[in-house]
Amino acid sequence: MEVVGFDKEKKTIVNQLIDPKDTRRAVISIVGAGGSGKTTLAKEVYKSAEVKRHFDISMWLTISQEYKLIDILMTMLEKIRKVDDSERQNKGEDYFLTELNKSLRERKYLVVLDDLWPSNNIWTQLQSALPNANNGSRVVITTRFIKLAEEADIISKPHEIKHLNEDESKHLLLKKVFPNRFANECPNEVLPLATQFTQKLVDGL
Repeated sequence: MEVVGFDKEKKTIVNQLIDPKDTRRAVISIVGAGGSGKTTLAKEVYKSAEVKRHFDISMWLTISQEYKLIDILMTMLEKIRKVDDSERQNKGEDYFLTELNKSLRERKYLVVLDDLWPSNNIWTQLQSALPNANNGSRVVITTRFIKLAEEADIISKPHEIKHLNEDESKHLLLKKVFPNRFANECPNEVLPLATQFTQKLVDGL
């Protein structure tokens, strides 16, 4: 997938994730309105070969507003080891918080929490499960809420998604309409319409 307009942001975030000088468990936030591309950017960072090589374990979780903490904890633990039926039926949140913390403590981990909302308070509840072992582990969160991002890590500045400029918007539009052709190969009669459409879109932002 091509990430239009995000090349600089992607490189910056990748460099933050693999920075050997920052050994703390840093939280990198990507902030933007719904549909702004924050999840797409996070996915491109997450799939980066540099990032994949750097961490012992990586996990992606999409967080809905109704998601329960215990469901998130079990999902995360299952990415590390098998969770048996007796644990599912008889254990509560504190148990899974402790187990996840123990399982991650000896690993350099990357956890992506996609679409965090302050209303479900998941980040506050989840922090104790994500140990800071000073081994360069990272958490990436995407959210619509700048305050949540700022409070998640007072050191790391949130990445706020910018709007695409006119050329980037037109390029993205043509890639969507003609996914198997380059923009300069599109029919000539289409280009003025694309320019007119994207100009109106940009002027309206």
